[in-house]
Amino acid sequence: MFAQHALGLACNLRNDSLGGAHQSEDTMLALSTVLSAFLIVTPVHAQDSWTPSKPVKLIVTYAPGGSADVLARLMQEPMSRSLGVPIVIENRPGGGGNVGAAALAHAEPDGHTIGIGAVSTHAINPALFGAKLPFRVPDDFTPIGQILSQPNVLLVSLDTPVDTPAAFVAWMKANPGTPFGTAGVGSSNHLTGELINLRYGIRMTHTPYKSGGQALNDLMGNHVKIVIDNITTAAVLANNNQARAIAVSTRKRAAILPDVPTFDESGAPGFDLSSWQGLFGPRGLPAPILLRLHDALLATLADPTVRTRLHELGSEPVGSTPDEFLAYIRQELPKWGELVKNSGATID
Repeated sequence: MFAQHALGLACNLRNDSLGGAHQSEDTMLALSTVLSAFLIVTPVHAQDSWTPSKPVKLIVTYAPGGSADVLARLMQEPMSRSLGVPIVIENRPGGGGNVGAAALAHAEPDGHTIGIGAVSTHAINPALFGAKLPFRVPDDFTPIGQILSQPNVLLVSLDTPVDTPAAFVAWMKANPGTPFGTAGVGSSNHLTGELINLRYGIRMTHTPYKSGGQALNDLMGNHVKIVIDNITTAAVLANNNQARAIAVSTRKRAAILPDVPTFDESGAPGFDLSSWQGLFGPRGLPAPILLRLHDALLATLADPTVRTRLHELGSEPVGSTPDEFLAYIRQELPKWGELVKNSGATID
């Protein structure tokens, strides 16, 4: 913009000077100064537009078939179209997402390696793993933008005699120590349960499963009375009358479970836990590359197919700026860290 203004001003000065019989020294000096400024600005402006020179690797910190992998494959084609190069998905599972996150943190910051991080890898694991964590959050990453937010859901089996948060709390106080199943120790589902205990003064006992699917199968088989799971899978059971949804963990109700209240509106004001995912680069991404990747993320989230599918999965597209996402992560770290501490969760 400044370069265009300088060029226009230079042209005006030149036209003005040609209108007289002689060019004054002041006019020539002004023309020379403006053209010099234009020559200086032009290379800087050119650097503001970055284009990948080869395929961009998108690291997924979990195995194929999981929610992060599904998200990556949903974003793959529109992001490739926006950047003008192929997006190559590389699954790097292991260590609760830490293997893939570490690979991203140590990648070359040239824009050709990015990755999907989540509440687990970038808000919970720093407290859960402590000094064992092979990277630092947020220092070893460049946040590009939050992709989505979605709630966790408190489910009960159909034979459990409750259908509201108030009835659930009363039932739990009459049945202290009742187990609740989740996908594992230190998961956002586990810590959501710990916050429910804290805010309502009840005592559910955590029962970790190897996967959320196993916990849900036991819920449908009445082998466990309570499960806390991500809305993507929880809503399927609730909408098919295979389990009963009691409340969601975010402040806003979920569009795919519109009649299910939030904990915030059900006796626990301020209760707000989100299972979020975001796009990251390694530390030190130059500003032009960061802005180009953020633009590609916004274009991807604006794609009608992507938006429709995210809503179907119970997700809210976000698309925050890099600065907004960084600020959000800094807020999330102490919140989840306190829940890890209160839960006593540890990783051997």
